[in-house]
Order: sequence, then structure tokens, then C-alpha cells
Amino acid sequence: MIFLGVSWRLSLAGLLLFSSLPLCAQFDGFDHEQLLKYTAQNPYARSIDGRPQVPDYWLKRLETVSTTTAAEVLREEGYPNQWEDGWAILHPEKKLIGRAFTVQFMPSRPDLEGLLEKEAAEAANEEEIPTPVTQRVMEMFGPGDIPVVDVMGRIEEGTFGGDNLIFSMFVATGNGFVVDGSFRDLDGVYPMQTMVFSRGYHPGVRGRAILSGLNTPTRIGKVTVMPGDIVLGDRMGVVFIPPHLVQKVVERTDGSPLF
Repeated sequence: MIFLGVSWRLSLAGLLLFSSLPLCAQFDGFDHEQLLKYTAQNPYARSIDGRPQVPDYWLKRLETVSTTTAAEVLREEGYPNQWEDGWAILHPEKKLIGRAFTVQFMPSRPDLEGLLEKEAAEAANEEEIPTPVTQRVMEMFGPGDIPVVDVMGRIEEGTFGGDNLIFSMFVATGNGFVVDGSFRDLDGVYPMQTMVFSRGYHPGVRGRAILSGLNTPTRIGKVTVMPGDIVLGDRMGVVFIPPHLVQKVVERTDGSPLF
């Protein structure tokens, strides 16, 4: 595996070299060893793909924490850019808490798009009708994950999926999602009673975009999100908490250390 620098934007040439997951070989990002390196302050166990696996105990404790408090603690710890606002929030009366699984799209290029899709289909042994990109990505999610998706802030041509795929994602993760873009079929998604952060809604489909990264550093508005960051969302906005700071965030709410 070759990683071309630590920038949150990876070159497409570099992405073509990542091949640890045959399902989306040319779109893969950090491998297990790179996640160990670039999330080295994580004090917890890790998932199979190498992401920090903050224990459910701490996720449960975050249910009493506001994003205001969390953002304050992170600023004090030297992380001033972890909170993002300006969302269309579905079910703002709820909270969104889980582990980030990052997905990144970039503007398409005609000389690359056909090649990337062809190689993805061949890797998945799909001879005639390739599986849609969003469906391939959703098949990788697990319980407790929160898909954190950069579709470049688009509403038109920035949809991450519709009600059928979102329902499958909800079944897999038990969570909502964060998309710096949009989604469709609001009437079908609303009854799922899960919190969703998006930039808006649109009846169209995603266009002029290619999948460029899975579990890589990903930009969501003003925030750089790392795979395995803890997503905490409420009616104010969403904050992305580095794993090694989750306990400090919880202790600020409780007023004293838990151990």
C-alpha cells in the first residue's frame, strides 16, 4: 500500500493503488496499518478495518452531552474545527451518536469515470449490470457506524441515496447519517425515525461525481473527519470527536472523572 501524504485529499492516481477490498478496489483508502499510524492516539480497540472502536459504554454516556459542551472541550484541547452547522436536520428532537465511516466523492472526469466503474464491476465479478456505487458502499457498513459522506455540499446532483438504500443502511448500522450533500425520497425516509444531517433534499440523482475515498480523512464543511471519530449530533449541529478525547467530553458534562 502507498499513501501519498497526509492531506485529506488523496490524488486519484494514489487511490487507484489501494486494493485491499476487492469490492471497490480502486476506491479504497487507508489500509489497516495507515489507520493505526494516523489515529495513533486512539486508546481503544479497533474494528477489523482498523478504525478506532470507542466502546459502547462511552457512546451511551454521550447521550447526556450537548454539541455545545463537546465543541468547547475540543477547542480547549486544541481542536477548534470539529463542529459544523448549517444543516437541514431530520428529527432534531433526537440525537445522533456513533462511529464515523467516511465516504468521499469528487468531481468526475470523463477520462477516469468509465475506467473506474469498469474496474469496480470486474472486481465484483459483475459482467452486465454493475452494482450502483452507493449500494456497494452501504454493504460495508456495520452496527454503530455513522456514514459521514462528502458530496461536495451539493443539493442538486449531490444525492447520496433514496429511501430503499437508506433503509438498508439503517438496518445495517442502526443509525442515521451525515451527508455534505442531499438525499431523496424524504417521505420514505422520515418514518424511519432516525436523525439525519444533510444540506437539503432533491428528487434527482447524483451526477458529475466519482467515489474517491472510503475510510480516508474527509472534509465535512469546516471539519476534517477521521475514520472512527465519534459523531455527536443534536438540534444545534454536529461535532466530530477524536476517540482519545471522548472521555474528557463526557467528564465535562458529569463534572468529575468517571474512574
